[in-house]
Amino acid sequence: MALFKLTCFGVWMVYWCCLVFGHGENLCSSELLIHSNITAALQSDVLLTCNFHPTLLGSDKTADIAVVWTQRNTTTHILLEISLLGDVRSWDHKGGRIKTFPKLSESGNFSILLQKVQLYDLSLYHCELFNGFNCSIAFQEIQLGFAFPSLMDPSSQQQQQQQ
Repeated sequence: MALFKLTCFGVWMVYWCCLVFGHGENLCSSELLIHSNITAALQSDVLLTCNFHPTLLGSDKTADIAVVWTQRNTTTHILLEISLLGDVRSWDHKGGRIKTFPKLSESGNFSILLQKVQLYDLSLYHCELFNGFNCSIAFQEIQLGFAFPSLMDPSSQQQQQQQ
């Protein structure tokens, strides 16, 4: 009888481990969804878009779902976290130059506006969707590059000089 109970317990433990760890593995398999290249002129504002399909967010609006924005150049800098409920936690808001749209996060839109772009802003950005702590579901990459100012025609240059 004791052997039977021990065997049943062992089978139950194997089943439980497979259920928990096997299912969690699929959920936490971070994958790159989109890589985009955008350009911005210095001192301009640029929208860094980050949209996740509602199926990735799940139906439980109280779940611990959040997006973490990072800037990656020679090192990784964590900028901020936006939860599904719209709570924003900032680690580096770049001197107040990052504007968030927390009311849009419930629909899967975690985009941010980077204002007055500086030379050191030009790099790779990640917006990564997490379910709980350290369980990455998916991420998007945005390469922010420098846009050369367009050359103005001579007549508009003369008008600016006269003003």
